[in-house]
Amino acid sequence: QVICDDIGWLTEPFFEDGYVASHVRDLLEKRDLIYVSAAGNDAGGIHYQGAFQNDGNGWHSFAAGRNLLLTQIDPGSGGQSNSFLIVLQWDDVWGKSSNDYDLYLVGQDGNGYYEIMNSSKVQDGDDKPMEIIEGTYSGSTVSQVYLAVKAANGAAPRNLEIFIFSGGKFNDPVASDEDTIFGHPAVSGVVAVGAISASDPGNDTIEPFSSRGRVTISNPAPEVRDKPDICGIDGVHVTGAGGFPSTFYGTSAAAPTVAGVTALVWGLDPKQSAGEIKEALYAGAVDLGEVGWDPTFGWGRAYATAVTPLSANFSASPLSGTAPLTVQFTDLSTGTITAWQWDFGDG
Repeated sequence: QVICDDIGWLTEPFFEDGYVASHVRDLLEKRDLIYVSAAGNDAGGIHYQGAFQNDGNGWHSFAAGRNLLLTQIDPGSGGQSNSFLIVLQWDDVWGKSSNDYDLYLVGQDGNGYYEIMNSSKVQDGDDKPMEIIEGTYSGSTVSQVYLAVKAANGAAPRNLEIFIFSGGKFNDPVASDEDTIFGHPAVSGVVAVGAISASDPGNDTIEPFSSRGRVTISNPAPEVRDKPDICGIDGVHVTGAGGFPSTFYGTSAAAPTVAGVTALVWGLDPKQSAGEIKEALYAGAVDLGEVGWDPTFGWGRAYATAVTPLSANFSASPLSGTAPLTVQFTDLSTGTITAWQWDFGDG
């Protein structure tokens, strides 16, 4: 009844629920379960989003008079080549795009600008609204390059979104950490978990890479979703199986902590519904950032001992009266009723 994952598909639709997200949404509609997912590690300067602005020649203006997005590609470690992956999407219906956009990686030398790579599939009505540039960089220092987007074949203005999923980041103020949650963690009803730094003494600092909300959905109808839902602390000790470091960071580490808390609370009161348990989880969170829900922390940091099941496993009666007073306490949390009485005097 409590499912947890930290899997992301980097070419899922950014502007709608794709195959995986739709499947998870259907499960939540049909079954009384809680689905916990890592919100993603896609903040920290690797994301751009904005409406297409034609510079007069079909190129997108990222800012006034500027159609190049300053980008760095990182060197590999230990003399190894570094792989990079850059994904552009726009808000056409998935698999039905008739607006043709192309993505270019551009370099600069003493002679001016030159094309390094491009992705220029033709979208003519039955295609995914997506272009992908991926490659390797064998240099030993950071390479300062640029991205450019062109509307081909009379493409209509659409909303654009770009992620550098590996190998680099944007060195440009137009980059934004907002709206960096997509795929099934963005589904309403999924518990999308952000990460709080384990090294922060106050446990109130978001990891810089932890994906932020809100989530912009365009299809089948415009919608804005409040994500993430809650945060957990990363930097957890794991076995190291599968090549993972024995201290594990990211939203992938925070999500299982929140899932574990959720399962323990539900186990105390199995009669409650998934919705009631999630409500208790959010109500017990330590509020961080803006008051109430906010697009960085969600409802705050999960706090296990403050999460209270909504029905009483423990009762006391009467709760008040004139001294001396005899109160009976009843404990139902183990499945076996245990009861005892205390006599309260004037003190």
